Amino acid sequence: MSSIELVGLTSGKHLGDDEAAAICPLLTPSTPIGEHPLADSTPPVLAYDVEREPISINTAVLSTLGPDAAKYIEPGIDVSPPIDIPGGGKRAELGASLQSSDSSSSVLHDTSFLTTHHFMNDANFQENGSVKPSYYTFQLGNGKVPEYGFISWNWPLIRKLWFCGLISSMVACLCTVIMFISVVPTSCDPPKEWYQGSLFYEIFPASFKDTNSDGVGDLRGIRTRIPYLKSLQVKAVRLNSIFAADHYPDFYENVKNFSQVDRSIGTMEDMDTLIGALHAADISIVLDLPLTNLFLRPHELGVSDASPTESSEISNIENIMNFWLDRGVDGFYVKGLEHFTSSPFFVRDVSNWKAVLRYYSTFYRPKIMMCSNTVLTKLMHEYPLEDDRLATVLRSFDLVDVFLNVTEPVGLRAQINGVLRGVTFSRMDYPWVHWNVGNVETSRIATRVEALNASLAALFINLMLPGTPSIFYGDEIGLTNIVDHKKEFLDVHHLHQVPPMHWGNDTSFSGAHDYSWIPKGQALMISRVNTISNILEVRDKTPAMYTRGTVKNHEIFLNCAVDRYSDEYLLTVERTYPRRHSVALITNLREQPQTRDLSSIYFGGYVLGGISHYLDGQYLQFHSLTVFPGEALIVKLDK
Repeated sequence: MSSIELVGLTSGKHLGDDEAAAICPLLTPSTPIGEHPLADSTPPVLAYDVEREPISINTAVLSTLGPDAAKYIEPGIDVSPPIDIPGGGKRAELGASLQSSDSSSSVLHDTSFLTTHHFMNDANFQENGSVKPSYYTFQLGNGKVPEYGFISWNWPLIRKLWFCGLISSMVACLCTVIMFISVVPTSCDPPKEWYQGSLFYEIFPASFKDTNSDGVGDLRGIRTRIPYLKSLQVKAVRLNSIFAADHYPDFYENVKNFSQVDRSIGTMEDMDTLIGALHAADISIVLDLPLTNLFLRPHELGVSDASPTESSEISNIENIMNFWLDRGVDGFYVKGLEHFTSSPFFVRDVSNWKAVLRYYSTFYRPKIMMCSNTVLTKLMHEYPLEDDRLATVLRSFDLVDVFLNVTEPVGLRAQINGVLRGVTFSRMDYPWVHWNVGNVETSRIATRVEALNASLAALFINLMLPGTPSIFYGDEIGLTNIVDHKKEFLDVHHLHQVPPMHWGNDTSFSGAHDYSWIPKGQALMISRVNTISNILEVRDKTPAMYTRGTVKNHEIFLNCAVDRYSDEYLLTVERTYPRRHSVALITNLREQPQTRDLSSIYFGGYVLGGISHYLDGQYLQFHSLTVFPGEALIVKLDK
């Protein structure tokens, strides 16, 4: 369509005064160019609805519009084409003439900013007779969008890398969670060292097993019986003196060389092999270290690097410990220490021994020292409490050996209570108690007790006490002292408790010849090794049985009671632990059956094991409990 020439009209021709001109919208003062809505500095905007009144048309120019102009010009109608009106659907009209030249020039200047988009016919937006609003926008100017650097990046590769990184991170997180779950302990049982609460097995080497048929047990024989020790749940083997001595084994404590194994039981190579085999089976080894002979004859020690001094008769023990610790030994039972408590160098020497053990403990499992409870008893009775001797022993030793006399239930109960209320249970960092009911220096249990199988019941008492239990070889089968009806072995009466071990029908102590250096003893026909093994397995998993107490606010609380029920026939031992089932032992060491009503103390529970006519797993009520001679049953009590 041809453009239409807009002719400016003077104010004198069409409007009489300024007031009349002021009422015409197109003749009002124009907005300055810099503030006009269509100026270059303003952002893109929508076309606004401007309503104007019709004005006169200059007919002088109609001839120049051509024949098509008539259809656009009608009386009273503006010649401007319809434009798009957003929101209201109205038309904006442009006047064909202006009142004055000033107004005309202003309008012409304003209309120069309009493009053809302002004159689009909105007839195309008619729908059902109504005006359809339009939302077209336009932008003044024709600038080019700058090209940023990230647009040219390799986005497909970047997306792949991000995806792979996301998957890798998720897999790493999953693996981390699985790792943490795998290392989380399945139980919250309190931890313990290998010597705390685990079974020790004491062996007299010359009477355990003979492999060369000379009638004397040897180190190789012990090594061949490691599977038996494993089946018994043994965690540490304690060997009585193995050192070269005059007339070994009759006088095994007359040691003449602490750096050599007596030739009657083997060689140093045999000892090294035994230590390695025990460690491979997760069994520690502890050596008895007799001091009496060393004190009497220090210059005959026989240790190559030993240097006896006049200031300390027992200072050479430090060299002996170094020698055997280098070969893999895990600890020592320092026997006869009670004879040296009066030495002025006692505190210094014991502290030095502990320093040696502490040094070797940094390389492997903790190295330990044991002593007899007699040492503590003597120190408490003969020295004031402020003396350093007692404190040195309590800080330096890891186990204190206590022998239990099980022949009298009343006396046994008093002895146990005395130990539980003694100094070793006053603090958690003091030595653990190493309980035994028989050892190399005492008569056999089976010989001392009344009932036939009471020796096994005594072992269950040992297993139920807080601390570390110990079994002397053969006690698990009821082995007795040697049988010497003709009184032919009175000269070795101190060895009547070390008869050869019975190994059943498959093999004898000394092979086919069945020869031994000392007469045999008797043993029970039925072995209770499996029963003891089962109880020890339960003990290792039950904090109420293997711990020695609980700590609250730095105060120790005992978890063992032996006086819940008391009489001269039955002995009860109860073990407790917070938020766990209590465990009780009821045993009869007499020769007559005993029936009791214990319902006022215990309601009921399940039998865990023992030596009794009750079945394992059977639910037991205590209103009428019968215990036969030599029986011992362990019950997990109801909460």
